[in-house]
Amino acid sequence: MNRGYTYEDYIEQVRKLKESIPQIAITTDLIAGFPSETDNDHSMTIKALRSIEFDGIFAFKFSPRQGTKAAEMEGSINEEIKSQRLNEILRLKDDITLRKNKELIGTLQEVIIEGASKTEKGKLTGRTRTNKIVNFEGDESVIGRLISVEIVRAMRHSLEGRLPSQSQ
Repeated sequence: MNRGYTYEDYIEQVRKLKESIPQIAITTDLIAGFPSETDNDHSMTIKALRSIEFDGIFAFKFSPRQGTKAAEMEGSINEEIKSQRLNEILRLKDDITLRKNKELIGTLQEVIIEGASKTEKGKLTGRTRTNKIVNFEGDESVIGRLISVEIVRAMRHSLEGRLPSQSQ
C-alpha cells in the first residue's frame, strides 16, 4: 500500500509508545485482500497483530471504489481468499480482545456513562478510557459522569462490571 516505513520501523514505534505510556490503547484499520497483497504480506500482517496485540482492530475486505488508484491496480485478489484472510484476522482479533479483557477482571476502571444498555435490560453502559464497553447495574443519575466500575466478567466485545459499593 506504498507505506513510507518498514515493518521493523512500525514495531519500534509501537514499542516506544507502550514504554512511554503503559496504559495506551492502540487500534488499527486493516484491509484484507488489497490488490497485489501476497501470502507473505498477509502473513506479516498476522505476525504484526500477534506482536502488537492491538486494543481494537477494524478490518474489512478490499472493495474497489471507482475513481481511486486502488480500483485501477493490477493484482486483484479473489473474493474467497479475501474472505479467508479477513476471517483469520477477525478470529485473531477476538482471541486477543478476550484475553486482554480477562486481564481487567478485578480491576477498577474509570468509565464514562453513556446511558441505558442497548443489549442488557436494566443495566447502564459506558466506556473505559481505552474505549472498552462496560455494562453494569446502576442508577441513571450517573449518566454523563465519569465513575469507577469494578470489572467482574469479560466477554469478547464488552465487559461486565459493578459499582464498588455493590462489591461482595
